[in-house]
Amino acid sequence: MQEIEPMVYISRMDYDRNSPGWWVRFQIQQKLFSHKMFYDHNYIDGKEEALHYAQEWRDWELKRLIDEYSFKPAWDGHKIPPFYEGNKRTNNKSKVIGVHRNECTYNRKIGKKYYPIHCVEWRATWIEYHRIKGSVKRIPTSKAFAIKKWGEEEAKNLAIQARTEALFIMKSKSNLELRNKYLKRNEEKK
Repeated sequence: MQEIEPMVYISRMDYDRNSPGWWVRFQIQQKLFSHKMFYDHNYIDGKEEALHYAQEWRDWELKRLIDEYSFKPAWDGHKIPPFYEGNKRTNNKSKVIGVHRNECTYNRKIGKKYYPIHCVEWRATWIEYHRIKGSVKRIPTSKAFAIKKWGEEEAKNLAIQARTEALFIMKSKSNLELRNKYLKRNEEKK
């Protein structure tokens, strides 16, 4: 088996401050196939030791998956993955990556009272990279088009158009340079 990059199949999970750790996961066609969580508080040296055991388990589990299930690793050895436009999901109604139909309810204050507002929209999403105060930041961005205002088809078409325009920004030379700096910086932190 070829040497694997240190952080492939491993993600840092810091969302819950009470139980941060490293999550190792293998997916096949967007379905979780095998996974294990390595919590910092379970190890004497904390974060570093948890990462060490996560990498060991990842290597062992990858070898087992290849032997038993003919699992094909998705990693081709690049230090930084090539530009990623996403995977089309089978439940994607728009047939366009980054465009989805969204239903939500939120409370709006009118006068002194709050009223529940139900909205149905088509939303385009993408990632932009910006230089802010000398460092590069990754900024999830989206644009929504209300079905109530535009109608179902028009809202969908506007969301697809917004995503298409965003792809030009995402693939621009300046954005790709910022993205690569961001990914290199994060790789150096690990």
